[in-house]
Amino acid sequence: MSNAEYSGKIATKTFKQSRVLKAILLQDANNPLKVMDLINTSALGSPATIHAALTSLVNSGHLKHSTLLIAGRSKFINLTPLSKTLFNKLNILLLNCAKA
Repeated sequence: MSNAEYSGKIATKTFKQSRVLKAILLQDANNPLKVMDLINTSALGSPATIHAALTSLVNSGHLKHSTLLIAGRSKFINLTPLSKTLFNKLNILLLNCAKA
């Protein structure tokens, strides 16, 4: 996949989806984000809007749900390898732009 295709995949996300992805990306990998914590983040919008963005991102393969045995019924949200690859490509593109 070319750089333009990677950029296009990221650009086609809605503003809310982009903000949800950013919130998850900025979360410490050793401390995964609970779905309910994300939905209750008023800065991202209403719970219904956030839930719709999460559902769309999960269905498109950018996010996945997980559970931890010690956390019981809590659902956590994580980036998939697809999202990690897209963010790594975007990072390389930004670094190349900064050097130019």
